[in-house]
Amino acid sequence: MLFITHEIPFPPASGGTIKTWKLLEYFAQTHELSLVCLKKGQTSEGEADMLDKLRPARYFSKAVDIPRNASSYLQSILKRTPLPIYRNYDKEVAEVVNEYAMDCDILFVDHYEMFCYVPEVPPCKVVLHTHNAEFLLWKRHSIEETSWPKKLVTRWEAGRVLRKEKEYIRRSDLVLASENDRDVLKREGLDTSHFTGTYHLGNDEMLSWPEMDFSHTPKQVLFVGSLWWEPNIDGLLWFLSHVWAQVVQKDPGIHLVIAGKQRDNRIEKASKSIPNVEIAGFVEDLGPLYAHSRIAIAPLRYGSGMKVKVLNYLYRGIPVVASPVALEGIPVQAGKDLLVAESPEQWIETILRLAGDIQLCSQIGKTGRQTAALKLTWMAHLKEIGDAIDALLDQ
Repeated sequence: MLFITHEIPFPPASGGTIKTWKLLEYFAQTHELSLVCLKKGQTSEGEADMLDKLRPARYFSKAVDIPRNASSYLQSILKRTPLPIYRNYDKEVAEVVNEYAMDCDILFVDHYEMFCYVPEVPPCKVVLHTHNAEFLLWKRHSIEETSWPKKLVTRWEAGRVLRKEKEYIRRSDLVLASENDRDVLKREGLDTSHFTGTYHLGNDEMLSWPEMDFSHTPKQVLFVGSLWWEPNIDGLLWFLSHVWAQVVQKDPGIHLVIAGKQRDNRIEKASKSIPNVEIAGFVEDLGPLYAHSRIAIAPLRYGSGMKVKVLNYLYRGIPVVASPVALEGIPVQAGKDLLVAESPEQWIETILRLAGDIQLCSQIGKTGRQTAALKLTWMAHLKEIGDAIDALLDQ
């Protein structure tokens, strides 16, 4: 197997890298693995640790880190390719992928934007692992965007991305996608008969951690997520301006902690004018932070696929307040396993209710954790993926 991915997934610190790392660990045991990674500012120590654990037969990496800005977007237009693909393409990497693929049975493409490296006539079977319906991210972004120029640009980009997604899916022998993303793509006219279901899970090892004791937690609200991912940034900015200021006004003893990789200046700026907000940045060991939190939030307004932050909250047994978008594809029961809020008024009321009711926190946290343990663990799911790949090779 040749596995290609758009960043070094170690240490796995985000939803996408956790999924990629779990797949690599599994395939390193079941296949002779070759690996090609782009580098996005990761440390050489992380790369060395990854190679020590996986020990791939062949390995190549290169720094390909084209910024996401107006200049790059104009270049992507001139190249007639969507921005995510333009930002991840490199000619030398393409040559290495072509060489490695010649004697492989499976070319596993991790993330749609890496499909630009698949040879026009692949010498082996091609598996596309979609982390999201990418066009849907752009489309939903355009809906939430308030600036009309940006709204038009993001809407147009959604169309460009969709055309490429359709092309790549048609060229794949097998597509791994979440059920909700498959339904979205099917409505766009794609044949999804060669799809198999997949989902992003989190750190299910937390299921073995001790139960939460909310009698010893302060009134702390927690958000964990990558702070470079635009849906997270958008959701937090909305939450800070429409919800949090009113929550603190009603309960001055409540506190919000935002943890995540790569701080965003917009969040930093917004948090300075609102009390009781701590930007923790990247936290290597989240255990103590989880243990001292009474509520976890996922206020996303757009995105696609399963949100790993929600799964990790469930694994740990922290009561979750989430938007409907944040729950897409996750088999949980609203009102029992977690709480759903949409309008600012719903968010304010729900957070204040949980903050003042330790018994309710314990009840929601326990039932959510039980559901996650029953339905959402890595061991069973990785075997399902392996079986689907084996079946493809047997065709």
